[in-house]
Amino acid sequence: MRSGWKWLLIFWVFCSVGLAQAGVSQMPLLPAPVKEAFAKDPEIAESMHTAMSLWSAEKWSEAVQHWEFIFTKTSRRYGEGHPLTEISAGYFGDSLRGNYQYKRALPLLQRAVASSERLLGNDDLFTALALDGLAATHRALGSPAISLPLAQRALAIKFRILGETHREVAKSIGYLCINYLDLGEKKVALELAKREVFTLDAIGMANSREYAKALSHLARAYVLEDRLS
Repeated sequence: MRSGWKWLLIFWVFCSVGLAQAGVSQMPLLPAPVKEAFAKDPEIAESMHTAMSLWSAEKWSEAVQHWEFIFTKTSRRYGEGHPLTEISAGYFGDSLRGNYQYKRALPLLQRAVASSERLLGNDDLFTALALDGLAATHRALGSPAISLPLAQRALAIKFRILGETHREVAKSIGYLCINYLDLGEKKVALELAKREVFTLDAIGMANSREYAKALSHLARAYVLEDRLS
């Protein structure tokens, strides 16, 4: 058994403990129809701003409470199909996913993908974000084979729009890597893990939470390679 991955695991533990707090929060994307709707409903806009901050900071329990309230309110005020209702459904679902409530999250994230495709198009960046969330939920529920094509599609959209070296691209590479790890596809998983680390390194995120996660993916890939060799 090779010893290199053991040192990598030790290094990752150091990173995850010592550097995780260095991750930079990123405000989520707002599609144009939602921005237009914001201008007409400042009350909902203010509530969403708070909820998005919680979502971005991965404060999942609080985010769930805020997004559930907003989703209920927009559903009553505007009904199904309105941009504010649909964006609320998507972020409510993704907050549930982050809070490990996968079964509750699944129908909301399925809805988020369908509504994004309808309102924004199949190749929109927000559609890619919704696909990522849905893919991660299917994988967490033990269905990596269902998750895989969703994760592949999300990465392809982000790659076309954002280019090769972007934080969101690296995130989707990581999601896809985990899928292949769960499927036992060691060679593909290892190449994706290396690519994820390289991408984050290239954009100056070596001291971030995302980089620590990428190192954990690389460590898992090496462990899988050793186990199956």
